[in-house]
Amino acid sequence: MDDPCGRPAHPRHNQAAGGPHFLEVEKSVLQPLPPTLFSCFEEARRSVHRDSYIAVKGAYYEVPAQYIGQRVWVRWDAKMIRIFDQQMKQVATHARLEPGKFTQVLAVGGSRGSVEQSVGYYRQRVVEMGQPILTWADVRIAQDNAGALRRLQGLLGLRKKTLQSSNQPSRPQGQYPRPPYPAATAPMAEQSA
Repeated sequence: MDDPCGRPAHPRHNQAAGGPHFLEVEKSVLQPLPPTLFSCFEEARRSVHRDSYIAVKGAYYEVPAQYIGQRVWVRWDAKMIRIFDQQMKQVATHARLEPGKFTQVLAVGGSRGSVEQSVGYYRQRVVEMGQPILTWADVRIAQDNAGALRRLQGLLGLRKKTLQSSNQPSRPQGQYPRPPYPAATAPMAEQSA
């Protein structure tokens, strides 16, 4: 028995699809559809940068400043970004952005100043690193003012990290203490002679 659309009968019960069997048996046991679509998202941990942003798929999203230097959980789908702290408490939400975009361009210290003001502030901090570094910074600023901001922040962060990791005072080139030799090497030298 075929249905009105010309489809063949179902092989298991010899009934046309959508026919009387559906109306009599199956329709009564169907449940309503859920009120929303099944949530489909990606999730990952991200570190909050020193400028209070995280990067997701090439775009940058603002996080409250109290999370700077910490790791947060991020869930995103095609339209939204949701940011959670370590206890999975939601701390921020944003509309999804194109790669390379920021939710908001902030100035130094999170103020609402211009990018030029922020670049000027970080350039002043680079001056003390010497003329070659300052020349490099000026070239970057001339090429891409907004992009230079992150480069200058990264440079200063690298400098801070390097200074923190060196517990000893700096020494002139070539003046390093001789490493101690283990006592076990002395008998080996005598045996080979």
